Amino acid sequence: MNKIYVSILLYSGLILLILSIANGFMFNIDVYVHHFLKQYLSNDSIAQTLNVIAHIFSPFNCLLFVLIILAFRFFINKKQFMLYGFWSFSVFFIGTILKYTVGRSRPSLQFDGYSFPSMHVLSVSLLVSLIIFITKNNWFKSIGIVLIVTMMGSRIYVNAHYFSDTLGSLIIITIMIMSLKLAEERGGQYETNKKR
Repeated sequence: MNKIYVSILLYSGLILLILSIANGFMFNIDVYVHHFLKQYLSNDSIAQTLNVIAHIFSPFNCLLFVLIILAFRFFINKKQFMLYGFWSFSVFFIGTILKYTVGRSRPSLQFDGYSFPSMHVLSVSLLVSLIIFITKNNWFKSIGIVLIVTMMGSRIYVNAHYFSDTLGSLIIITIMIMSLKLAEERGGQYETNKKR
């Protein structure tokens, strides 16, 4: 499928999701997913595991991991460092701007701040994507998908986020991955034209 159509579809999906949240259309789906997880993941050890994963891969910790990876990239490939550094900053920046622009309340008063998008899911998705881009390791893709899905489940299970918050994070990171790939393609075309 053409990248332009996919981009339009993703941007439209994000806008529709935000509008659905604002109008309350997503509330029943969000509640259903939360109850489904509570019903089928009612084991205390599962809840503890989800909390530990959410703590280890908190947005702050993911930021630290990203900065460490970027620091190593600085000495290995400065162009990649600049590209991935700007991209990583943009993901965090866009997530933060959307969080305060949408201003959605959390499902539980136990957690402070705003709910949409889930910065836990966005941060771990960013970290996983960055590692995959650098290592190009197919084995890590599987681990990364499991980690992202686990983080989504964790945030919904503990009632820190709605399902739609985690879905919004996935749409945002997908848009940003497409933007990064486009930048890499354009950079490669620029290098090829420069050598001619």
